[in-house]
Amino acid sequence: MGVLNTLDTIVSCMGDKPEILAQIEQSIFEIIAVVLRDGIL
Repeated sequence: MGVLNTLDTIVSCMGDKPEILAQIEQSIFEIIAVVLRDGIL
């Protein structure tokens, strides 16, 4: 869960910065897919 918790922290910190979230959104989706697919928890 370390990777997902880290991603959650990043997204939470950027909650008031939609322009930054828009830039990192696709990367975060791809990372989440890899974590879930490969069982990297």
